[in-house]
Amino acid sequence: MLDKFTASVTVYMPTKRKFDLDNFCNEKFLWDSFTEAGFIVDDNYTNLTALMLCGGYDKENPRTEIVIKTIDD
Repeated sequence: MLDKFTASVTVYMPTKRKFDLDNFCNEKFLWDSFTEAGFIVDDNYTNLTALMLCGGYDKENPRTEIVIKTIDD
């Protein structure tokens, strides 16, 4: 169970059309699911210390990537 970590969420779209990251990266359900599954302790600011939202373009492989990095005290 992760108790201190950072995360980045990158959305790769199939077109170069502009989009609002906050419309596609509303990941509240994700962090709540990770907590419920016991993967993370909680998603409050003492556990999830930084969250970065990024956008990208990949015509051949549109996707969402989530990268979680642990923080050692």
